Amino acid sequence: MTLQTFIDTQWQPLVFPTFKPSTQHGYKTVLGVHVLPGWKDWRLREIDRLAIQRLVADKFLQKTG
Repeated sequence: MTLQTFIDTQWQPLVFPTFKPSTQHGYKTVLGVHVLPGWKDWRLREIDRLAIQRLVADKFLQKTG
């Protein structure tokens, strides 16, 4: 299952509504700007600790570089 499919079919309908509006806004922003552009077609099993560290490091370098 891809990350986009998981978000659309499970996370958004089941978990997302349990958050306060301000938290929902934050998640929408982070997913839309930082996570989904690069990972929407990734399978969930491919998103491991190293992949997350790379994403964070790349974002940090973009901001400071």
